[in-house]
Amino acid sequence: MIPHHFYYYYNKNTTLSICEFHKFIDRWKIHVWPFIHAILFVSIPSIITCISSVMLLHNRRKHRRLTKNILGEKARRIERNSILIVFISLALAFTTLPIVILEIFIVHDRLFNHEIYCLTRWKTYKILLNWFLTLASFSYSCKFYIRLMISRTFRKEFLQLLNCIFRRKDKINEQHLMALNKQNKIRTTGI
Repeated sequence: MIPHHFYYYYNKNTTLSICEFHKFIDRWKIHVWPFIHAILFVSIPSIITCISSVMLLHNRRKHRRLTKNILGEKARRIERNSILIVFISLALAFTTLPIVILEIFIVHDRLFNHEIYCLTRWKTYKILLNWFLTLASFSYSCKFYIRLMISRTFRKEFLQLLNCIFRRKDKINEQHLMALNKQNKIRTTGI
């Protein structure tokens, strides 16, 4: 997984550079895309998830206050699940938002501090970026597995995808074996 601010640029000293800006790169995409990515694809969904889970928990608490004595086992389980959803959404938000903040700092330094080049700062950015990318990858993999466990339709589609891939490999293997068998038959009949 290579983020949008990385790109391959061959140099004798390095093969992967962080935020190397050259004249052949479209500067508008470099400066604007991290902000668009940060706002539209990470910040807003994380905030919406957190707000909706807190609202769900608030509604469950309000319902509990209204029906104190009649609270059954199912209602208690729903309340525990809503608390769990709040914690999961906060954890997911705190694992994806730091990389957004770091991206904004990196682009801000490149936009407004053109002449400033501090090697220590860029090393720190690299280390932080690797840590935050690891956190974000962990977050996305957890989302995938949670969705795989909970959603029946997602599980069904995922299994169909896996079956399709395996069937395709089986067909390729069958075609390869058939071609080898034809070659062997031609060789044996020629002898």
